[in-house]
Amino acid sequence: MRTFALTGFASLGLTLAACDGATGDAAPPAAATPETSAPAATSTPMPSGEAQPITAIPAAMQGRWGMTTADCDPDEAANKGLMTVDATTLRFYESVAEIGDATLAGDTMLRGTFAYEGEGMQWTRDLTLSLSGADTLTLEELGDDAVEGPRLYTRCA
Repeated sequence: MRTFALTGFASLGLTLAACDGATGDAAPPAAATPETSAPAATSTPMPSGEAQPITAIPAAMQGRWGMTTADCDPDEAANKGLMTVDATTLRFYESVAEIGDATLAGDTMLRGTFAYEGEGMQWTRDLTLSLSGADTLTLEELGDDAVEGPRLYTRCA
């Protein structure tokens, strides 16, 4: 399986998808079953202290985030690295993720299960969102079929 993470696509559906090589078309992974959707270990540990259950993404993590400067350009039609975060969703180039069960550790790290929909497919993904300062947000997917490593986003001006 090849991932698109190295080419700058922020869409979880695209970054998780297998590429058929001939057309470049991608399809999101199959939906996780209840038996396989248990949270996996993360390479980014949760901060010490008690995690608090939440139903909304903290305001400090909300906004428009880009993997590159071009992703933040509203005139750029192919800003595939743009992630828009509001109180309950993460929006990517070709997919949307809605918050499910989630916890917040301190004010800077959210860990939760998100329900995705994109390109006619639905799936779930466990992930962490980590805020570093006011302008850097890191997204890291968890699980066997997750994209490896963290993806860094910078707040769009």
